[in-house]
Amino acid sequence: MDTRIGGAEVTPAAHELTARQAGGRGRETSRPLARLGAVAALGGALLLFVSTLLHLLDSNPNGPRAAFAE
Repeated sequence: MDTRIGGAEVTPAAHELTARQAGGRGRETSRPLARLGAVAALGGALLLFVSTLLHLLDSNPNGPRAAFAE
């Protein structure tokens, strides 16, 4: 494998060599996995927003007895 760039030799990192040997494409994330992550992030944010609206806090959250009694 030629690892020379502009006359200087460059040594690939260990993870790059392992990915090449395993037939991987390096650090790329597959498109379906990225899409799943985006949907999960948006769904989680929406779920947090809705659950916060449904469970309003009447007591001061800095008062442990009142907060846990609620």
